Amino acid sequence: MDSSRLLIIGPVGQLGSALRARFPEAPAHDVDTLDITDWEALSKFSWNTVDTIVNAAAYTDVDGAQKPAGRAMAWQINAQAVAHLSRISSSNSITLVHISTDYVFDGTKSPHSEDEPFTPLASMVRVKLPEI
Repeated sequence: MDSSRLLIIGPVGQLGSALRARFPEAPAHDVDTLDITDWEALSKFSWNTVDTIVNAAAYTDVDGAQKPAGRAMAWQINAQAVAHLSRISSSNSITLVHISTDYVFDGTKSPHSEDEPFTPLASMVRVKLPEI
């Protein structure tokens, strides 16, 4: 794989930093250079040099997400922005890798299995992707 054609979104967090270490020649953007919650910014971005997007961006303040402002921000980053990236990827024939790992199980089983249904403690949110 030509990692220069891999775009890392969210390169400053724990996962993003690990991706940058593994793929140092891959371009990377954080909110200050490409706001994935902004459809207009994504629409204007030049995607012709990108084969794969790895989305490591996320709202991870669990306590903050319990408050109205944090909940809105979490929805914007963790749901709407992912829908934007999905639409961009589909319309540009780009592979999208989206990683989401936290808080999908309630901890009542040990160990959890890969085929176990999700059981988050908070209500499950379903995302409707935009039509393309």
